[in-house]
Amino acid sequence: MPNTKQPISLISVFLIFLFAFTAPNLKGGDGQKAKTEKYIADAKKIITDNPDSALLLLNEAEKIATKENDKINLTEVYRRMGVAYHYTGDYKNAQVYNFKALKLREEIDGPENDSLNKAEIANIIYNVAINYQYLEEYALAIQYASKLEDIYKELEDPDNLGFRCYSMIANIYYYLGDYLKAQEYGYKELAVYEKMNDPIGLSYSKDFLAMLKQDQNMHKEALDLQFESLEIRKPLNDPLLLSFSYNNIGSTYFRLKDYKNALMYFNMSLDIKEKYGDDQNIPSTLNNMGLVYQDLGEFDKSIECHTNSYNICKDADNNHGVATAAINLGIAYDLNQNPALSEKYLLEAYDISLRNGYKNLIVDVTDFLSGFYERHNRYKEAFDMLVLNEKYLDSVKNDDIIKQFTKMEVEYEFNKKHAEDSIARHHEMIINQAVHKEELKRKEQLVWILAAIFLFIIFIIFVLFKSYQYKRISAEKDLKQKALEIEKNLLRSQMNPHFIFNAMNSIQSFIAVNDTYSAERYLSKFAKLIRMILENSTLQTIPLCEEVLSLNLYLDLEKVRFNNKFDFTINVADDIEDELIAIPPMLIQPFVENAILHGMMHKETSGEITIDIKEDEENQILICEISDNGIGREASAKIKERYKAEGKKHKSIGMQLTRERLEALNAETQTGVSCEIIDLYDNQHNAAGTKVIVRIPYFDIQNQ
Repeated sequence: MPNTKQPISLISVFLIFLFAFTAPNLKGGDGQKAKTEKYIADAKKIITDNPDSALLLLNEAEKIATKENDKINLTEVYRRMGVAYHYTGDYKNAQVYNFKALKLREEIDGPENDSLNKAEIANIIYNVAINYQYLEEYALAIQYASKLEDIYKELEDPDNLGFRCYSMIANIYYYLGDYLKAQEYGYKELAVYEKMNDPIGLSYSKDFLAMLKQDQNMHKEALDLQFESLEIRKPLNDPLLLSFSYNNIGSTYFRLKDYKNALMYFNMSLDIKEKYGDDQNIPSTLNNMGLVYQDLGEFDKSIECHTNSYNICKDADNNHGVATAAINLGIAYDLNQNPALSEKYLLEAYDISLRNGYKNLIVDVTDFLSGFYERHNRYKEAFDMLVLNEKYLDSVKNDDIIKQFTKMEVEYEFNKKHAEDSIARHHEMIINQAVHKEELKRKEQLVWILAAIFLFIIFIIFVLFKSYQYKRISAEKDLKQKALEIEKNLLRSQMNPHFIFNAMNSIQSFIAVNDTYSAERYLSKFAKLIRMILENSTLQTIPLCEEVLSLNLYLDLEKVRFNNKFDFTINVADDIEDELIAIPPMLIQPFVENAILHGMMHKETSGEITIDIKEDEENQILICEISDNGIGREASAKIKERYKAEGKKHKSIGMQLTRERLEALNAETQTGVSCEIIDLYDNQHNAAGTKVIVRIPYFDIQNQ
């Protein structure tokens, strides 16, 4: 049911009340019943286009049916009110009237209308399931959709079993990312339509299964299913169905980088859509063709396709389509060396996406704009877009996490329901056996005792297992939540505001003395470091060579900022292939920052920081030693106390977050992750610096 809401026109209201006052003056129960049915029939005609007017008619019908105690018509009134509220977008009120209708229908019973009553109950349950989908209560949506399976099997109604039950459940699981469950119900739907020999149902089932295969990068399997769907549709003489198949096949060939076949099928699809005026679906095919031409380097053709898509969506007020086409146009114009038009379309896409809350499109357009501005030396705008990209990327990730939690809830509720149903059916079987075998009372008693003991043992095992499962899931949730909180705060801890402020001051000082070369070099390194931090903070692991590069950049900047007060050396053992192993990002930097701020900054003479990275291959651990010849921890602590007494406070969360990350890594990998701090002394036992030894797990990139 689409979500459309039309305003009530004065003419509609006038006609409704005119009908109410000029209706035939029918007397008696039959007359009132006919009047109720007339209201319902008139409401049904306008319910999709003008649901508010339909509700006015249904309210009149409700009054009469309630007064006459006409349960059958009152049930229909409540069901139609649920539909009307759904079309207005008021899903909560829709659900209220759906359940009112369901309760009344379940009270109606009798052999003469048993099948009809069950069919009506199924209609209401279907509406309940759809409303729960719109309310994003997916566990309840699946629960009610599952109830339809038994009803439609009993009614021998395979068409509704396939479409209303299996198809709905499959699509919900697909949305939640549970492809195994989605595939299970997709094949159930396919089996129903194969048994019915329903070609349209078969073709759509195969398209859905092909889409699942595509999302799992099983493109050849997807292609087989799409060609099977095409062969089913050919005898139906429905050109638009064929265009749908051609577009799907072209998309799969595109993913396989078979551009020749992709263009052939896209053109076949487009020819049909243009011939039959299918303007709603023409833009998607044009966008697909534009992407193919973009990969082939034929940018003029790519621009032509995306421009046509853009114009069609613009005429149809399709904001999402306009934003998508604008992003594609921006990229195509950039590749075609036309930065002015590229920026124009990208900014338009950004504006539309922001106004309409298209999070995924905002992530795409800000990512491309940041690179675009960086390539054109517009660093401030590039940085602003990177920050926006990070913000919306986090939001999309959080949405994905919510989906994962919802998926876990759905699976738990679904398994729980089936387990409870299984126990209930077993219990009912035992009771029936006892009733029908009265002559074997003694044996029955023994069977009851043994069955009760057996059920009790099963129940205890079930409870213990569920308890263990719940604790394990809770522990995993806690661990994931903790990791999520650490990741949320990680970027803020890495982007030390003092570091950014002082770096900007350094750039300003270079500009003040007209040292543009140093200013440009420093700014270039600073921008590169910031970009690396922003990019790496979204990844769980990065190659060791990138971590070493970011450390070099950071130390270079700090060395300039502190007027070459220290030198540094980074030594990576010769037996380490730093491009082939990965570690969690930015674990070493907080220790290096500590060495600078607490070891080097207060040292009267120049100092030295040495970073040695070795490998413990047996335990798959990197041993990182950060050594400095600074003033030592004891002297640094005294300075810190003095600053504190003078009212100078410095709140640092970098080391605390790093320790929490190490603890989380240790809990996850069980590889002996640790951090050890050693005070260094000279021959006279004077403080001679600090050494930090960090043991970090690494991962083989080739096996990831």
